[in-house]
Amino acid sequence: MTVRKIIGKITAVILALFLVLCAVMGGQGNLSASAASEIQTAFEESNVLDDLTGGTVGGKKFSLADYPHNSDGKPQIISFTEFCYSYYAEKQGDYGLYVYVYNPQDIAFDTQTSRNQIQLTYGDKTSYAKYPLIFCNYSTQAGYEGRFFKFRVQLTESEKEDILQTVKPDARVYKVSGIELSYKGQVTDYPCAQSYTYTGFAEGYGSELATSDTLSCRVNGFEKYLTLDVHSTYYRPEGTNGKNDYTQDSLHSVYFAIPRSVVSEYGKMTAVHATWLDATLAPVLVTGNKEAYDAILPYLGQNIGTNTEGLKHAYAGSANYTVTSWAGSTALYGWDCAYTFNLPSSWSKLGGTVVNKTAQEVSPLYWLAYAGDGTDSADEYVLSSEEIENKLKEYTQKYGGELVNDRYSRVLFDTVADDFTEVNIRADEEYSLTNEVLGSSWWDKLWGITYPSTFDGIKAIYEVTDADFKSDEKEICDGLFIAERDYAEFKEFYDANKEENVVYLFRYQVTDFISSEATHFVPESGLGEKIGAFELPIVSMSCGSMGKKKTTLITDMVLSQEVMFRQKALQILQTNDMKLPHFPWIMFEDELRACMEHGTVYNLASVKTWVAQKRSRYLRHRNVDWQLYGYDIRRYGATFNDALKVQFLFDVLETYAQAYFIYVIQSSLIVANYSIRTDNVCADRGNFPMWCYDFFPEGITDGRHAHILDFDVLRLGKKVIENNPKAGSFEFGVVAITEIGKERGNNLELKEVKKGTDETNQKNDLFNSWLKMCRHSATVDNFPFIKVFTDEQRPESWGADARDLCDVIHIVSSGDQRLALPFYTIEEMISEWAFNRFVRLYMNFRFRRGDNTMLVHILKSITAWLWRRDLRMHNKYGYCILKIEKERGTMDGKVENKKYFLMNQKIYARRFATDCFSDYFNDLASKSGMGLADYREYVTERASVDELKAQNSYFIRALYGA
Repeated sequence: MTVRKIIGKITAVILALFLVLCAVMGGQGNLSASAASEIQTAFEESNVLDDLTGGTVGGKKFSLADYPHNSDGKPQIISFTEFCYSYYAEKQGDYGLYVYVYNPQDIAFDTQTSRNQIQLTYGDKTSYAKYPLIFCNYSTQAGYEGRFFKFRVQLTESEKEDILQTVKPDARVYKVSGIELSYKGQVTDYPCAQSYTYTGFAEGYGSELATSDTLSCRVNGFEKYLTLDVHSTYYRPEGTNGKNDYTQDSLHSVYFAIPRSVVSEYGKMTAVHATWLDATLAPVLVTGNKEAYDAILPYLGQNIGTNTEGLKHAYAGSANYTVTSWAGSTALYGWDCAYTFNLPSSWSKLGGTVVNKTAQEVSPLYWLAYAGDGTDSADEYVLSSEEIENKLKEYTQKYGGELVNDRYSRVLFDTVADDFTEVNIRADEEYSLTNEVLGSSWWDKLWGITYPSTFDGIKAIYEVTDADFKSDEKEICDGLFIAERDYAEFKEFYDANKEENVVYLFRYQVTDFISSEATHFVPESGLGEKIGAFELPIVSMSCGSMGKKKTTLITDMVLSQEVMFRQKALQILQTNDMKLPHFPWIMFEDELRACMEHGTVYNLASVKTWVAQKRSRYLRHRNVDWQLYGYDIRRYGATFNDALKVQFLFDVLETYAQAYFIYVIQSSLIVANYSIRTDNVCADRGNFPMWCYDFFPEGITDGRHAHILDFDVLRLGKKVIENNPKAGSFEFGVVAITEIGKERGNNLELKEVKKGTDETNQKNDLFNSWLKMCRHSATVDNFPFIKVFTDEQRPESWGADARDLCDVIHIVSSGDQRLALPFYTIEEMISEWAFNRFVRLYMNFRFRRGDNTMLVHILKSITAWLWRRDLRMHNKYGYCILKIEKERGTMDGKVENKKYFLMNQKIYARRFATDCFSDYFNDLASKSGMGLADYREYVTERASVDELKAQNSYFIRALYGA
């Protein structure tokens, strides 16, 4: 499952695009500031309606009757007031600009926001700028509440100084193109297109000899004011921009139309004034996995840290399995990721530890989108600007908190610029884009060679013509630098405007677009490292129609399971070594391997016999040198107490010997009715062997093949070959059976088959009994070294006659081991750290040397003490939680969900043996005289006729008419 992280550019404020062409035309009126209070504060506190009453607006005396309620009316500026201008520097402290707004709809504009703005210029300046409007008050008279608003134009000291130095003292010109007012977080632009020319001065601010107020204002409209219909688009080259493998250049653009009459009269567009706020969306998780989507949804907005136990789904963006850290000279492998969500920093696997690292840990996750079902649905999913807008509103309602630009919740963004970007972009400015793509040749793809290319000379302002539409859709979009998904809308806009208007593309910014493909992990199954096989029961069946890759699936699991069995055997060796840390294990292993080479030890049953003989000889002769290789029992002891039970020396030796046999046996652990090749290699310098489990070797290896499955070894009843020498010899391993239904048949096909016949058949061979009991022969140290993988097009039906009589309890899941002992965390960390560090050193030492040293002896003694104490703590105070479902056996009742607590010391302190029938299989294996290594192996990847017949399969025999 793939997922992409989408980071978009948010244009927080609509680009202010306008063409202002000035001329003098009829004016409205003016409101003198000389009637106001002598101090600025008092003026701001005076009510807007008090200011307007008695004044002149629109060339006549102000009257409320001229400003009725109008549900369709638009807010408009009725006065732009210059307050206390003076050319004397010492009198300029009271200077200010104020705006009076008529609000015909009586709507409650947002007052505590910086998004209310006015756009103006002054003096001879041609470029416009936006300034915040600070709310002063609104009308409160009954029937006219909110009909009029009063704002102060917020100016910094530098802005005020620039205005005072720029305007001409005798004729101060202010040109206002419009205002933007916020209502419920939504900003609307209201055009004004007025020029205000102030002459004279308020009393006390002009000449020192002046005895009266001479301030007056002339208001003129703009000859032409264009309101543009602006549409946005973007363009991204197919490749990356070279920063990493998931970042592209993204060119942001808008397009609009200007009347040809205006272009003819005033010439082509040469510059655009633009304002925007840079903001980067927080990571957006897009998934096509409905189960993961539903599971993650309740965790949106929650800070789960690195990982939370309650959520069983995790994602890692641009995950690469590689060396992530070092422990001394030992490389530690793990997932190196650009982004992670709910991915643990490390976890244990058989034979080692996975250590992960990430550039950015996503917590909390605020954005989640479902891409729908289908292959690579997340890859093809694109969040439209409309969807982003809707989600921003929805999530702002949900999360609240600090708002960006008084509109959207701050938590929805990774980064937000401190200030708006305000620029004048000329038509001759150009942009460049980088497109780094993987080479097309086989060698380039093999070695990951990329070839960067650039798009240079991209004009900031581009006039679109018919000549741009002469090729196919993709080439047109590449030529215009617009997104293919916007082509239809862009073409429709162009066709609708090209006769009477000139269509322009305005490209204003290049940013990074991050789209990181992510890997889906399930923490409870080992996040892909444990491969999920341990979550399956001993016998599993994969079903699907032809071509659904069911045999591919079980083959993959079989290969993984073989590796995991050897890793588990190694883990058992390591833990049992710690039980008797001073025992001469090297000499014990050497004798056992010699017996394996001579054929006296060939299966687990013979291993037990060999250890039993050593026990018997020791008890008879008490010769420590012969049987225990000089082990000092008096000094180091002959027992191990793990707080659950006391194990004697030879009990530990028996477990160690069985695990060692499974680990070192130079044979495939796979037995199958079809050939499977493995690449596992055993490296052995004559000391402790180490297996290389590489599914991706650098070269082509011969490897080795699975053993031929003789079904007679799995039959507890009648055999196809009477007195088959292999009968009863199978103890442990991975069994793979493809097309199991054709071998075993179903109830309908076996209707005429009789159990009491002399001929071997599916009803008298007790194969199903073996399936139910096979773990007893394969259990070592309470772990079953056996898995059976099968496949068929549809599952078989099993009888329900016995099930109807009882309640059925389904174990849904068994939780991880927990510890009821409080305040043990630090000790546990120390013990785990010491054990992991020592085991890596110790196994490397064992591989390279065949003796012992004082340093290893001391380190092992300390580590063993810590490990044994930690083991006892977990055995005494450990527990796990089973999640179960209980229902009536008739399967027609309501399912009840329950929890059942298993305490280690209660249930595992010598209460029962999980392999209680193992002696039966031991007896069979002992009498057989052979083991797994004696089974024939397939010669090639395809079974020959002779190899197929050697399976003694009902299905194969039927094919050949036997």
